[in-house]
Amino acid sequence: MGKLVRFRQVSFDAVEFAPSTGRRAAATAFDATATPLEDEGDRVTDLDEASAVRWLMQHEPARHLVFRELGLPFDALHRQAVVQPFYAPGRGDIDLLICPPCCPACAVAVECKRVKIESLSAEHDRVNKLGGVRRGVQQANRLARGKFRFFKTWLAVIMEAESSRQTGINIPSRGVRANTVLHGANAGVLTFEQIVEFAGQKNLDRDVGIAFIELVQPSRLSIERRATVRACAYRSPEPRNQPDPVTALVARVLTMN
Repeated sequence: MGKLVRFRQVSFDAVEFAPSTGRRAAATAFDATATPLEDEGDRVTDLDEASAVRWLMQHEPARHLVFRELGLPFDALHRQAVVQPFYAPGRGDIDLLICPPCCPACAVAVECKRVKIESLSAEHDRVNKLGGVRRGVQQANRLARGKFRFFKTWLAVIMEAESSRQTGINIPSRGVRANTVLHGANAGVLTFEQIVEFAGQKNLDRDVGIAFIELVQPSRLSIERRATVRACAYRSPEPRNQPDPVTALVARVLTMN
């Protein structure tokens, strides 16, 4: 891997305060030792693709980070799991449709695929769903080459990283690591390299951009309380002239309740 891969990041932590006693209260954010055994049950790796996209779009800091990497303004309009009027029910969908305000002619279509990464030890990770990215290449190609030629098309690989075992690393720095290797069938292969250089990438249409979005659960707390989001525009898409009928459909979708 000879290419520099740069991620932008935002981390957040919820801090609880006891009821006021009249004294000045204090609490520490990103404290890995405060609740080491607390387990809220939910795992980031339990999220399916639609749920992961929904979470990223519902949390403003995460949404702004993703939009920035995709070259979009913070106030861009978006819709998830768009079927009609582009497809008949059961015949396909657009995972994420985004465009700047008042500019439906600059619509961005995003095909999303998730990869599940679980840190097992200081050296090893378990990775699942990586094969789905190959299918994502085919779906992104169909999206780019089909009758709906959007202004830009992206393939977004969402890395769901369950990193609570990374106890030797501070909370905001936990996530997919550059020096760990896969556990199991592909033992010995670098985790990060296997994801970034995913199988089938050479078959992806050159007009389609590639983005990596990392959603990290750094502790046993729910990602609603503590999480890190990273985003990287790995390869920019080529803009296209979006046909007027497609622009009209985009405007229709974005004005629907």
